[in-house]
Amino acid sequence: MWNRSVIQWSAGSLLAAVLLTGGLIRLAEDRRENAGMGSRKSLQIWCAAGLKGPLDELASQYEQARGTQVILQYGGSGTLLASIESTKLGDVFIPADAFYATLAREKGLGGEGIELATTQPVLAVVKGNPRNVRGWRDLLDRPDLNVGLCHPGSAAIGMTVQSIARSRGDWESLQAATDVMKSTVSELALDLKAGALDAAFLWDQTAASVSGLETVPCPELSGRPAIVPAMVLSSSKSPESALDFVRWIASPEYGAPVFRRHHFMDAP
Repeated sequence: MWNRSVIQWSAGSLLAAVLLTGGLIRLAEDRRENAGMGSRKSLQIWCAAGLKGPLDELASQYEQARGTQVILQYGGSGTLLASIESTKLGDVFIPADAFYATLAREKGLGGEGIELATTQPVLAVVKGNPRNVRGWRDLLDRPDLNVGLCHPGSAAIGMTVQSIARSRGDWESLQAATDVMKSTVSELALDLKAGALDAAFLWDQTAASVSGLETVPCPELSGRPAIVPAMVLSSSKSPESALDFVRWIASPEYGAPVFRRHHFMDAP
């Protein structure tokens, strides 16, 4: 099972790299046109895929209010951080967990982050729980279940689950039980909804946002919330505008209501 998952993830990562490269080329061309023609200012935002709902909405609101084009590049938090480090491009980084913002700061890629919202890992199943999944041990002890994870090297939820499993001495067993491994939580949620999986580890807001899913009790995941941050990158060519955008999406007036509407909890 594990070998097949690695192959699936590798292929997905290669495709993601190709798409990211194409997006960056288009971004560079857009910036050259902006510089030469006096077009409106633009910001590139590297954003975790699980944040697409609120960020699409907030970016649209910001564009209308400020007249600044917001270019959103979605992907797994770990994948995005690797792209930021290799390309030295972009204005703002919004990972799904503050761990990645800390790592980016340690690498000299950005400054302090501003907290936006909080989310919690959950064990999700198809609504009605037709396979009667009862929790953590079922995933390890029932070979009849199709289990999905996100790769810990590419997505924050994967890193979180790996950390929890390792602390329990279950990581090798969980890897062996895994049938599908994806690079983003959004892809994993769609596989679960489509019936390709019987259970998957998601963020609570992802499970709540995708129709046809529900969660089952899993005490092993409790007490491990992820704080979603936003940070201005050192590579930003418009740091003042980048900071203004970060403050906008973090504000009680504009950002907080949108995050709540998309099932996120408030930042501490």
